[in-house]
Amino acid sequence: MTATKLRYILIGMIILMIIAMGTGSWWLRHSLSSQVIQTDHAKIDAELSQLESEKLQKLQIFLVNQKDIVDRARQIAADGQQYSYQDQVVKDLTTYATRDGLSISSFDFGATNASGKTSQPSGGKTAFTVNLLAPIRYDQVLSFLHQIEQNSTKMQITSLTLAPDPRNPAQISNPTIGLEVFIKK
Repeated sequence: MTATKLRYILIGMIILMIIAMGTGSWWLRHSLSSQVIQTDHAKIDAELSQLESEKLQKLQIFLVNQKDIVDRARQIAADGQQYSYQDQVVKDLTTYATRDGLSISSFDFGATNASGKTSQPSGGKTAFTVNLLAPIRYDQVLSFLHQIEQNSTKMQITSLTLAPDPRNPAQISNPTIGLEVFIKK
């Protein structure tokens, strides 16, 4: 080998090494850039998770401090399990009536709502009517209505039909009460 050939080989190897170093540095830069992006995303996700966790902890502390309000809110509407069967409504109203010395003659859960459609117990409001045995005193009906209204708004009176008893004007005959039960979906 001559010196000229050896010089060309060395120059070629130097050029190949420069190209290899350039390609290697480009690949390393691209790889590191990709890692930086992934790390930034992980950092942002961790910060968001931390913020969310702190918000949830603050909310939990708030709910613990406001327990009486939370309990009252739970009572506003009956859940589907509590009033899933009409038996619970019948039991509640019978208890209220018994406290006031009243007797319930019938329950009509096929009551129609304001639009004339039969209410469905799938969630929201379920309408029904209650008929009381007559004759009864006005103060008994008033106390019964008061107990219904004080039941944490699970039931709400929507209509009331009263007529005086023809034999005794101090008593009521044929009282009918329209009610709605609020049920969570």
